[in-house]
Amino acid sequence: MAKTGSLTQQRLKEVLHYDPETGIFTWAINRTNASQGKIAGSIDDHGYRIICIDGVRHAAHRLAWMYIHGDKPIEIDHQNHIRTDNRLVNLRPTDRSGNGKNISKPIHNKSGVVGVSWTKRLGKRYDKWEVRACGKFLGYFDDFFEAVCKRKSAESKFNFHPNHGI
Repeated sequence: MAKTGSLTQQRLKEVLHYDPETGIFTWAINRTNASQGKIAGSIDDHGYRIICIDGVRHAAHRLAWMYIHGDKPIEIDHQNHIRTDNRLVNLRPTDRSGNGKNISKPIHNKSGVVGVSWTKRLGKRYDKWEVRACGKFLGYFDDFFEAVCKRKSAESKFNFHPNHGI
């Protein structure tokens, strides 16, 4: 996926209109496969809206930020985890680490809490709740509540986003 590359804010505004309140891009010009006023782009295999400008594919959330602010952050986080929600209030500039501090609960998560998992180490009497955050091992716990408290404490300490794990 190309980032914004050589695309300028001026060129972006020549070909697209962006409504920051709805997060919707529409074509400002007629194109071969799209007429002026039509919603731009399509959803890719990862659930993001992709818009092709001058033969280059761009993620709509990155275009939204560039359209309003003119700059190109390293990454853009969808705060509510909805990849097609490109409203400006839902987007925040971040880096890889910051983006990782606002992830949805993985579908394979069985404990219900990101970073807390049941671990079978040395047989039944040694099975414990394992807690991790930011790639760090935080300990083993017999009690689920204690494990969750440890994880939530780490989330606070490491400045995780309030929507992390939802």
